[in-house]
Amino acid sequence: MESRPIAAEVEAVERAIQYATITGCPLHFVHISSVEAVSVIEQARARDLNISLETCPHYLLFSHDVLTQKNNLGKCAPPLRQKEDQQKLRQAMKANRIDFLTSDHSPCEADLKDASTYNIFDAWGGINGGGLTLLGALQFAIEEEIDFQHVANWTAKHPAERFGIANRKGSIQEGKEADLVFVSLDEHLVTLDNMYAKHPLSLYTNERFQASIESVYSAGVEVFSRKVGPIQSKTGKWLTAY
Repeated sequence: MESRPIAAEVEAVERAIQYATITGCPLHFVHISSVEAVSVIEQARARDLNISLETCPHYLLFSHDVLTQKNNLGKCAPPLRQKEDQQKLRQAMKANRIDFLTSDHSPCEADLKDASTYNIFDAWGGINGGGLTLLGALQFAIEEEIDFQHVANWTAKHPAERFGIANRKGSIQEGKEADLVFVSLDEHLVTLDNMYAKHPLSLYTNERFQASIESVYSAGVEVFSRKVGPIQSKTGKWLTAY
C-alpha cells in the first residue's frame, strides 16, 4: 500500500484528466480506490468534462488489514486502503458520487498467489471476482441499508447508459433484452466449488454474503441456476453502441 499511495492514484487521475481536457476525449476511470481521487474527478466534471468513474466491491468490503489474513490474495492495483480510507469511499458510494460498481476480474493459478513462493511484489496482482460483483454490491447495500434499486443502477443501468447500449440493456422495459437476475436473502458461502471457474481461488474464498443468486437469464434464456450451476447456452453476442 505504501508503494502505491493515494497520492499516486490522484496524480494519475489528474494526468488523465489533463489529456482529456486537451483532446476533448470522453474519459472513464476504473478501479478508483480513494475519495481523494473521487473529489478530483468531481472537480473536472464540474467543468463539464465528459467523465465517469467506478469502483470495485473489494475496495468497499475489504481494507488493507485483509493482507495480514489472506496475504497475496488481497493484492490488487490500486491496493486495498487503510480502514479509514475505505470508510470514506463507502460514504462516497452511498452518496452517489461514484457512477457504477464493477469487478477487477483477474484470476490466476493458485500458486501465483502463494505467499510461501512469491512475496507481495512478485505475486500475481488482481482479484478474481467477476462472478461475485453483484453479490458484493448487494452486500454493501445491505450493510449500508441502501435500496436495491441503487444496486441495479450501479451494475446495469448506469453502465448501459454510459457505453451506449441502454436502448436494449440495463433496465427492465418492453422492447429491451430480458437480462434478468433473481436474488434471495439466503446466505451464500463462497467456496472453490461454487466459483465455477478454471482458477477459483479468490480473496472472496470462504467469505459469506447475506444474499445469493438464484438464477440468471441472458436475453430471456436461463444461463445459471443455484441448484444446477452454469447452464450451457449460446446467447452471447458482440455489442456496439448506438
